[in-house]
Amino acid sequence: MKVTKLSITISTLMALSPTVWAAPTVNSTSYDQSANTVTIIGSGFGAGPKVELYDDFEASTARVGEDIPLSASPIGSWTSANQYYRADYTATARSGKFGFRAWSHEKGQPQPLTKKFPATQEVFLSYWVKLNGDYFPGDNVPGPRQFPTDSSWKFTWLMETDGGRENPNLCLPTHVGNGRFMLAGNSHNLSTNITNSWWSWNNWMRITVWLKANESDPLQPGKVLFQALSKEKGLFEVTSKESIFNNNNVFPKQYKQLNIPGWIRSVKDPNTEIVYDDVYLAVGSNAAARVEIGNAPNYKDVTHLELQMHSSWTSGEIKFNLNKGTFSSLNGLYVFVTDKDGNVSKGIPLGDAASPPVAPVLKVANQ
Repeated sequence: MKVTKLSITISTLMALSPTVWAAPTVNSTSYDQSANTVTIIGSGFGAGPKVELYDDFEASTARVGEDIPLSASPIGSWTSANQYYRADYTATARSGKFGFRAWSHEKGQPQPLTKKFPATQEVFLSYWVKLNGDYFPGDNVPGPRQFPTDSSWKFTWLMETDGGRENPNLCLPTHVGNGRFMLAGNSHNLSTNITNSWWSWNNWMRITVWLKANESDPLQPGKVLFQALSKEKGLFEVTSKESIFNNNNVFPKQYKQLNIPGWIRSVKDPNTEIVYDDVYLAVGSNAAARVEIGNAPNYKDVTHLELQMHSSWTSGEIKFNLNKGTFSSLNGLYVFVTDKDGNVSKGIPLGDAASPPVAPVLKVANQ
């Protein structure tokens, strides 16, 4: 009897395993127009992320040229800004009216913002960036719309506490010369090959990076995801399994700080701006979990995504305040739920929920 019982248990577990590892399922969406709230009903959502920061740079006091405050809108705050080269607002915006100008031509310096967060071995970062002009940063730029030969731009810089060679640090990504982009820092390089086929000279680009350490041993292979999204190039994605930390005798292995931008060598053209917008950071065991709306039923086919900030999250129901971002209409849009393991649901139309059909009007023929 014991053997029979054991075989039944194993069979049951094997039958359940595809469901356990399946992507989340979205069954329906509903929209409360008065509250601007969307409710998603489904299964396999797991738990929601711990969002440390989301800044769309749309503070009510924002003015072009004025310093960006440390308080982020709508979630969290920055820890500090460079006191000599203060980050300021620009009218070049991805969403809303303002963006974050990351390079000062007046001072010839980058203008970084810094976010410190609780020590973690998992980070999910998303931000929009645009080179508003024709000259890539760098001292050795051959001409317009060409990459320089020198290492010139650390888009963002994730680190333990500093950019040294002992504590782990990674730039997400960094341009190392001649159009080569890498996920690399002063401590180590990741082998993930991100090429430059995603780069757009014409459009805003959403850069997304997910780093998740091996839960048993942070020096063993973990998960790495790099995405770049633009209207011009669509969705570019690469993944790898490798350690997100350097292998030395410095412990614990952890990240605690993000700088945006990480570093910029120079911008020779006075008419070229480097601008960031809509910066999102989540950390911890559910960092990759998120809700997005996109413009295609299959996630891999989207050319536009907008992150949504949830107000409640359970395994079978998620509520979020609808963020249209730069979508002009909700027709033809789809809802996607990603769980903590990076599994993405199939898209379900948002339009029917957000824009219910108008009741027919009764017309009476003239007597």
